[in-house]
Amino acid sequence: MQQIFQKPITYYILLGSLLAFLTINVNPELGAPFGIMLLVDFIIFQLSPIRINQNQFPNTPKSFLSALVAFGIFFVLSLILTFIFQPTAIVQGTIDIAKPESLVQVTMRHGFAATGLEQATAGQAEPIFAGSKIATYITFVFVVAYIETRFIIMLMVALANLFGVSIRRFTTTLLLIYVFIAGGFVWFHANVKGVEDTVSLIMTFIFAIITFELARRHQEMESGTHLHFINNLVFIWNRIGF
Repeated sequence: MQQIFQKPITYYILLGSLLAFLTINVNPELGAPFGIMLLVDFIIFQLSPIRINQNQFPNTPKSFLSALVAFGIFFVLSLILTFIFQPTAIVQGTIDIAKPESLVQVTMRHGFAATGLEQATAGQAEPIFAGSKIATYITFVFVVAYIETRFIIMLMVALANLFGVSIRRFTTTLLLIYVFIAGGFVWFHANVKGVEDTVSLIMTFIFAIITFELARRHQEMESGTHLHFINNLVFIWNRIGF
């Protein structure tokens, strides 16, 4: 079983099938952007001489622990960002001045906004499982997180290969690649997912940089994927519960 799930083609078949099901039954707008991401990911994987594994089962506990630590760092940075931008958030109406919230609560709001879930469900038609919490978690905590993580890491691999940059050590050139892709990731959240909140978009940028560093340090995508799972689970659970 472990050998089966270590074969990359299994990931594409599983994710593609789940994406098709969720597009039909949960949100019709999922298919186009995430289908393109999955296709580009597959093409890069086939053509690039650089290989980053999805996971290695013996390394899973270490990868999950790294993801937990990374999320802790990310959340602390998010608290700092929220504290700095709180006046802006009040002006934008994110914070109800008549009902002041704690710094953690406001940060949770920004984190939820960054997932794009609120915008994805606003004004949509109601497919059969659109209101299902289980379907929502499968969609945004598993499938969307998985596809996005693989996609941005494979883009990093493609650009590193294009410019002859090693992804085994941190360099200024590699940092520029990080920044370029993270900027594109922010653009995607703002223009495709409809995220408008300033703090949420900055959080998205930082999140992408941390994901790249996890991939570089471990030379695999598992810890970055776990980070995305944990991130979306925490922020979505805080808003909609189980």
